[in-house]
Amino acid sequence: MKKFAFLALLFFIFYIAGMYESPALMVLFLTQIFLMAVMGVLAVYLKNHLLVSFGEELVWAEKDCPFTWSLRAENSGRLPISRFCMSFRVYEKKKAGKKGKCMGTARTRRVRFSLKIRLSTAGFIFFGRKI
Repeated sequence: MKKFAFLALLFFIFYIAGMYESPALMVLFLTQIFLMAVMGVLAVYLKNHLLVSFGEELVWAEKDCPFTWSLRAENSGRLPISRFCMSFRVYEKKKAGKKGKCMGTARTRRVRFSLKIRLSTAGFIFFGRKI
């Protein structure tokens, strides 16, 4: 919805700039188009150079107790990532997955942060992530 509202506003600025032949509004329109393209390229670049993985290979958890995962974020790009938001889904034995979000910062090349969740069953847990 926000993207649609922003594009409608850009179209409105373009229309007003053309109607009144205003160079200032045309410069504003072109600047917004340029910034939108730069931010799109920057988002793709940062997404390709950020890797989030588990801190340990094997972890143990008890049923109905809070469980803390240690996650590791590595930034392989040249540009620093000040913060990022990661959404995740945890699947337990053919049940619908629990959704969640966590925020992290990766100002340095490697950073560790923790994620707390409560598991209702024991067994294999599948963790899917989307950055």
